[in-house]
Amino acid sequence: KTYSTEASIFQKGAIIEASIAEFIAAEVGDTQYRLSGVITKIDEKYNNNINIRDFSGETYVYRLDLDGKEYKLGDIVTVVGKRGEYNGHQVVDGVLENVIPVTPISIAELLTKEVSAEVYYMITGEITEITNPTYGNHILKDGDSEIEVYGTYPGYGAFGDFRKNVFADKNIEVGDQLTIIGTRGEFGGNAQFSNGIYFSHESAE
Repeated sequence: KTYSTEASIFQKGAIIEASIAEFIAAEVGDTQYRLSGVITKIDEKYNNNINIRDFSGETYVYRLDLDGKEYKLGDIVTVVGKRGEYNGHQVVDGVLENVIPVTPISIAELLTKEVSAEVYYMITGEITEITNPTYGNHILKDGDSEIEVYGTYPGYGAFGDFRKNVFADKNIEVGDQLTIIGTRGEFGGNAQFSNGIYFSHESAE
């Protein structure tokens, strides 16, 4: 008897790693999903109600158990919870599993930082040149400082063809203001902003 109980607990405890689009497509129920994405909104009244977005979509997380952790807008979080429904899809009975902090910073400050694929920053600037529209390579300028952005993906976790065409899909053009998350990289001795994750933009018009 003990064995069968343990087996059922194990099956019940299996967590499905899912994109947000896959989570939205799932049925409401007790299945546990693990989702990772960028916080795009935090409820002013209840800071444990948030929106998270990955490369595939965005969903609402209701009354998340923060488990003693803290986060802010733009941070990359991993949550585990069930598929719920109330005025649309949402994560319910969720627990905050992990937080990758994202530090808002000017391009001038970014240029002083060490190269690291582990530390995430958020920068905003004007797109002065698009060097590869498919992968979103471009030059971003803020005041007197500029940096080459190598890769702009539609959201966290993008892979393969999901990394392509964010500029075309969102009608982003030279002259627009872009806010992007990524890491401080370098190539051929030149500073780069690497593996950019789209956060928001404002059209120049």
